[in-house]
Amino acid sequence: MQVNCYICFCASDAVEFLKEKSGERKLEDRSFQYSALCWRLLNSLAEEGKVEDLRQVFDTLVKYEYIEANNVLLGPLIKVHIVRQVALNLCLDAPFLILRQCVIG
Repeated sequence: MQVNCYICFCASDAVEFLKEKSGERKLEDRSFQYSALCWRLLNSLAEEGKVEDLRQVFDTLVKYEYIEANNVLLGPLIKVHIVRQVALNLCLDAPFLILRQCVIG
């Protein structure tokens, strides 16, 4: 039997926690499981359509070297716009603009 656990948190509290703990590990020491957990965190925010919270947490994770941005960890930044726009029955231009911004810079 699989049990889904959801943790509700305030993004600003999470960002403050990440800032406080940032010096405790080196980026090279990250395992696949660690990256997978980071992706799950980002993806859960994307699935809830929390654009601002997702961007704030993602930027903090990168800035304080918890993660290196890669195609897998950038995915939720695109997905969040698709989720929001599908829920609102809007056009899907924003996700592609974000993707272009990530690729081109």
